[in-house]
Amino acid sequence: MLVNLRIVPEFAGEEHASLAARFEGAFARQLARFSGHELELSVKDRGEAGQRVTLECWVDGLDKQVTTANGRDLDRAVYEVRDDMARKLRRAADRRQQRR
Repeated sequence: MLVNLRIVPEFAGEEHASLAARFEGAFARQLARFSGHELELSVKDRGEAGQRVTLECWVDGLDKQVTTANGRDLDRAVYEVRDDMARKLRRAADRRQQRR
């Protein structure tokens, strides 16, 4: 499944492919439980101790979902927001399934 991921300009162009690859596999399968989606990955204050990575997700039938991670290690923060978003999506899909 192809993940519709928008990466904001704070990430260099040469980083985009490796960032997008982090959202394949299990995360993409989690998104596949919903009919449509859009993701946006951003970072504020990049390179500083207080940098903040944000992942926003819009999926059909849900309110906008947002996760953030702070810290100097950018790679770790990207994985943290991805994993947190996967948990949110899993819970939302499970709740939706229970209502049926």
